Amino acid sequence: MRTITVMSIVWLLGAAVAAGQATPPKPQMAEEAFTNVQILKGIPVDEFMGTMGFFSASLGLNCTDCHVDESGGNWKKYADETPLKQTARRMMQMVASLNRASFGGRQMVTCNTCHRGTSRPNVMPSIALLYGAPPPDEPGEPFTQAPGQPSADQVLDRYVQAIGGRELLRDELAQRGMTVDVVPVSQTVERALGDPPPAFDVATFASPSALRAFVRGRGEDGRQALASAIVAAIGPTTADAAAVLGVRVDVVPPAPSMAALIDALAVYRRQHN
Repeated sequence: MRTITVMSIVWLLGAAVAAGQATPPKPQMAEEAFTNVQILKGIPVDEFMGTMGFFSASLGLNCTDCHVDESGGNWKKYADETPLKQTARRMMQMVASLNRASFGGRQMVTCNTCHRGTSRPNVMPSIALLYGAPPPDEPGEPFTQAPGQPSADQVLDRYVQAIGGRELLRDELAQRGMTVDVVPVSQTVERALGDPPPAFDVATFASPSALRAFVRGRGEDGRQALASAIVAAIGPTTADAAAVLGVRVDVVPPAPSMAALIDALAVYRRQHN
């Protein structure tokens, strides 16, 4: 029997599909379950309903805002035509055209790109808001760990163990006659930081977990140090994590890479020196 060597790069979970499994039943399509579906054809019902929820959240509306009022108590009434449904179809075609023409078909533009939770997008920026007083900083940590409760990492570890552990993929492949080499590619390790924190002018963060670890490890001293420094985040995900933690971010590069971060930081310092 020929031996196959497999390099398994595991982030959190892996799954091995056993030969001979029964083919899962074909999911019901949206146009098979609902009437008067014109644009969102060929997608499963659960994806269709998720898309409806995305529309609602993006525009700050509920079901009966686009459908007739009677649809709240009568499923058949959801098929009735309304002006908002017709507008929504035109908007879907417009967004699809933008993504095809400008982003190679990737879904970069959505309803939320312009609407941001409102039914009418704000098309006029406010100069007064831009040059007015900055909003007040959030006091302290917005989210705190409940006392006596497991951390998020502990909950995830228990879940992984309950479904077979991280070794499940390795063991399943080995049982099928394969030689498996597990190669760790990412690991976050928190270490104790000195007290008081060393003075710094610039702080760069390459991941949300690094930022959270710094804030937890430094506490209020770390927040004060960041408030007086230039803070650079490698990308929008890390910048979003900083916003949740109440940390101001000065520099976010146009592309999430170390080279782009260095270039953006250099530009920022030239502009502000």
